[in-house]
Amino acid sequence: MHYLSYFKESIRSGTIAALAMMPFGFLFKFLDLRVGYYGPKLGALLFGEPGRFVLFLQHLVLGWVSALPLLLILVRLQGTATPMAIGAAYGLAYYVVVNSFALPLFFGDPTPW
Repeated sequence: MHYLSYFKESIRSGTIAALAMMPFGFLFKFLDLRVGYYGPKLGALLFGEPGRFVLFLQHLVLGWVSALPLLLILVRLQGTATPMAIGAAYGLAYYVVVNSFALPLFFGDPTPW
């Protein structure tokens, strides 16, 4: 796969994933669970007072950036494990490293652990 193909696929699959996660985010927020907490904090750090449109664009860009490592892992491990297992392991690792450690530590919040 050529680099441009990786870039295009990252945007395509990252957009799909970002949009697919939004209903769950709204549901979890309705249930008063801590979700969507760092998006506005990151947006405020980068853009001051971001509106909903800027936060939506930020959500998409984060989806693109997050999809690229998974895409590269899937290509590298092709035929060694099922894509579903690789995706589940990536999602779990992403949550642990980024959402439960890196973001809380960066913003001075306690980790959920």
